[in-house]
Amino acid sequence: MDKIKDKDYEVISVSVDELDFGQDKHYKNVLHKTLEYYSDKEYLRDSIRGVAYWCGGKWKVVDGYHRLTQTKFPKVRIIGIK
Repeated sequence: MDKIKDKDYEVISVSVDELDFGQDKHYKNVLHKTLEYYSDKEYLRDSIRGVAYWCGGKWKVVDGYHRLTQTKFPKVRIIGIK
């Protein structure tokens, strides 16, 4: 993806409210699944849950839809790309 090519990558904590799941159809499909193996009890709180790039005031999710939608934590760790 040209949007993330030659950018800076960093592990960061972000608010779940700052995430933008741009692939709407995929996002809705993920929400309707029971994905216990992606739950908070299966992942340590400091585990990296996804990859997202900064765009328009939000973190656009590139990878991690399942892991990110299943957390109940208010903040998550991602690989952030700017």
